[in-house]
Amino acid sequence: MHWSRFLTHMQFFADRFFNEKLLSSSDDFLYHQLAGRYPEATATAERVRSHIASTYSVALPNEEVGYLALHVQRLLTS
Repeated sequence: MHWSRFLTHMQFFADRFFNEKLLSSSDDFLYHQLAGRYPEATATAERVRSHIASTYSVALPNEEVGYLALHVQRLLTS
């Protein structure tokens, strides 16, 4: 089930990314909560952020990285 949700998230993320409609909010609450509670998942999401920045020259907002970290955490605990 968690893999299915992860893949669905990645499909929607790719759609937002390539259509230049990334989630972006001035409220970083979710990101900071996840970073504090799930540092390993957040570190993984941060590596994805770095890869995308170096490959595509696009800065992912914290909101996108937070949601990715949430899905990674679900995979780590399943």
